[in-house]
Amino acid sequence: MSVFNCTGSMMILVILCLTPILLYWLNASVLKRKYRPVWLSAIATFVCYASLLINVSYVDHHLEKELKAFDLNNDGFFSETERTPEQQKAMQRVVSDTGRNFAPITGAWFSLGYFLILWSVTLICSWIKRQYVRQVHRT
Repeated sequence: MSVFNCTGSMMILVILCLTPILLYWLNASVLKRKYRPVWLSAIATFVCYASLLINVSYVDHHLEKELKAFDLNNDGFFSETERTPEQQKAMQRVVSDTGRNFAPITGAWFSLGYFLILWSVTLICSWIKRQYVRQVHRT
């Protein structure tokens, strides 16, 4: 199960890094600077938040499916014959992860921080670019 979580985390990390680059490139080359940096940062933040929630839903679905495999008569309850140490471990993985339950809330705070960082970096880069252009035009 740790490999599964690691893969999901790596996917989120790749999305965090590549989404802004892709959006800014599309805006500069394809859309001819149609969107302002604040909107590009907001779109990248939304993509990050959505991918985080999709990953959490996928993990939740995977754990539920793993637990339902122990319900042999498909009645939604676990009888004495269905309760095994493996079933109890699977049940514990499903019910004891509060991180999945609070993911929409913590993900929203994380996304807000991500938005502020993206927007700040964009503003700093555009300020540096303006300073460079002014310097070039003076000489």
